[in-house]
Amino acid sequence: KGSISQSLFDDNNKLDTAEAEALEKAFMEEIPSKITEDKPIYIICNSGARGARAAAVLLQRAGYDTSRIHTITGGATGLEVRYAFLGTNNAVTGAEAVAAVDSNDVVIVDVRTKENFANGHLKNSLSLPVFYLNEEGKQVVAETNQDPYAITFAKYVQDNPSTFSGKKVYVLCNSGQRGARAATALLADNGVDKNTIYTITGGAGDETVKGAFVTVDGYKFVSGTDAIAAAKDGS
Repeated sequence: KGSISQSLFDDNNKLDTAEAEALEKAFMEEIPSKITEDKPIYIICNSGARGARAAAVLLQRAGYDTSRIHTITGGATGLEVRYAFLGTNNAVTGAEAVAAVDSNDVVIVDVRTKENFANGHLKNSLSLPVFYLNEEGKQVVAETNQDPYAITFAKYVQDNPSTFSGKKVYVLCNSGQRGARAATALLADNGVDKNTIYTITGGAGDETVKGAFVTVDGYKFVSGTDAIAAAKDGS
């Protein structure tokens, strides 16, 4: 939303053809009338590499100060960007998600780390992580659709269309934010109708969701702190 279209790539996604040269000429002629305000300029290309560099050079030649020019990291491969492309923000509450665990019309996709899934998850949910532990043991989320976890996620969706066809897809992440957006983008890019994808508000932090978690062997669990509090208040 709000972006300006000024292509430098030809129909075959190349930069070094006669058609691309014509696009470069058009860029120099048309951009001055499109960018008239003294604001930062963000460039988006396919991957945040060649196209962005070419555009940056042309913008400088057109007289725009270098300090104003920024490349969007990852370009159109970025999952935050791809989510924004969708223009959707469907959501369900934790209570609605818990009520749907046995529904044949809903598939719950848990995108947290496989370790978190093993510790506790909603009954019948599907583990497709976009979160994982890096080499330092820190939890990170896939940033682009070229991330190994994103590729694995996408392949599963492509190979199992019947899992999602005709169903609502509820996405569970840590907090209902970055991971859910990344997963929504991957689902939609790989054949799932964007209008059937819903983020579980609050994610795994929602109290109703946490209270419904089961472990891999089917047992529910509760933290020691919560157990003590429940004993004290008689609930």
